Amino acid sequence: MKAILSSKIHHYVKRLSIFLIMVALIAGMVGCDGESYNLAIISTAGGNVNTPGEGIFTYGAGTVVDLVATPDVGYCLVNWTGDVDTIDNVNTAATNITMNGDYIITANFVQGQAIRDWYDLDGVSNNLSGIYVLTNNLDSTTAGYEELASDTANDGKGWEPIGPYEELYTEPFTGTFDGQGYEIRDLFINRPAENEIGLFGRVVEKGVIKNVGVVDVVVNGFVLVGALVGYNLGTVRNSHSAGSVTGERWVGGLVGLSSWCTVTDSYSTANVDLTP
Repeated sequence: MKAILSSKIHHYVKRLSIFLIMVALIAGMVGCDGESYNLAIISTAGGNVNTPGEGIFTYGAGTVVDLVATPDVGYCLVNWTGDVDTIDNVNTAATNITMNGDYIITANFVQGQAIRDWYDLDGVSNNLSGIYVLTNNLDSTTAGYEELASDTANDGKGWEPIGPYEELYTEPFTGTFDGQGYEIRDLFINRPAENEIGLFGRVVEKGVIKNVGVVDVVVNGFVLVGALVGYNLGTVRNSHSAGSVTGERWVGGLVGLSSWCTVTDSYSTANVDLTP
């Protein structure tokens, strides 16, 4: 009798234990569904986050939160940094973040106009004294390449240099271009009868180009030819180039000719060929 009672008690305890485990699991699942996380948002000088604002906000797990950053006049958003694994696009001012944990993010602003594609880069020619910031790499897959920088652009001449040289008339670059460590790739220029050929044609005293790479280039000009700058009278700093550069005179891998200027912490591995 005792043995039978003991067996029933054991079976009941076992069933009760299983039931309690199931209750605990269900309670845990309900807790996960109802879990909330904190989103802390800050920004650097030069702008602010309008949506949802700046500070600490609480959202349920899985919530998609819209983020909208607005730069001050003369500034641009460079990127979002911090806990950004679930941010849809860290390089755009209007994006979103999915709440799967506690996050701290920062909207980073810098002085200047953002260069995000070849159209933006070409637009530098409309204000040669402006301040510009490259916010991502540009290559053959970036918007505007076929129309502006490919071997079919401009009737096969490719890219038209910024700050171009024209006979008896020159509009040099006098602004600041900060590449922020990004690269401009696949640039094509075929202008064998033209002078001051490169990504930039002529840069003068006040002009500054820094922190940029120009790689996988094919550049062909006549006189004063370089991958980055054809004729430099300004400042080139922390920049590099690779590819091929061809011209008749004053030809260089990075800069065709530098006079009364500053070129520091820069290099080129481009092949340089002189035409007869």
